[in-house]
Amino acid sequence: MPHTIKNKIEERKSIGKESFTKAEYFNGPNSLTLFRLLLIVPIYELLILEKFIAASCVAIVAWGLDFFDGYFAREINQVTEFGAKFDPTIDKILNLLLLNTVFYNIFYLSILGYSVIIILTIIEITLLLIAWIIKPVLNSYGFTKRIGANWLGKTKMFFESMAIFIAIIIDAEWILSINSFLYFIANTFILLAILFGIGSIVGHLSYKK
Repeated sequence: MPHTIKNKIEERKSIGKESFTKAEYFNGPNSLTLFRLLLIVPIYELLILEKFIAASCVAIVAWGLDFFDGYFAREINQVTEFGAKFDPTIDKILNLLLLNTVFYNIFYLSILGYSVIIILTIIEITLLLIAWIIKPVLNSYGFTKRIGANWLGKTKMFFESMAIFIAIIIDAEWILSINSFLYFIANTFILLAILFGIGSIVGHLSYKK
């Protein structure tokens, strides 16, 4: 039997730990994830209006809720297969939008130039295809692979989010005296995000029967 999150819920039930099985799509943790999706609109609008402090604050809330919704789901046994795929999907939408919005002005210092966005977009789309299509199909044929983020993907998201935050600081011109250093750090983090993203794809496709 494929080792999916649904199987994990059944295992927890069998040892006396209750798990939430109803309203699978819109339980508490998934509602927080949906709220993070809605935060994309004000973040984007604030960046367009160059309200960088407000935009960075809302972005920090969105990234913070990313940790909290997963923790909340595990603590109250409301982990669902849909949530495990929906949560990282929102991460990807949020970060790709922000990267295209705030990272444009510092591409010229990147080794890869604007192509970093193209590469990251390909990586994120590939990971989405793996989560929503490839894994369910392979699991149905008896391959055992849990659906959800791996540590490589989480590390990629960390570097990506930090690069975005630094890019907001650069665009806001808050600390002009260290902007060159910030350029270097932001571009380094983006390159690391690409490397860990590729590693995440390899990790997700490491199946066994």
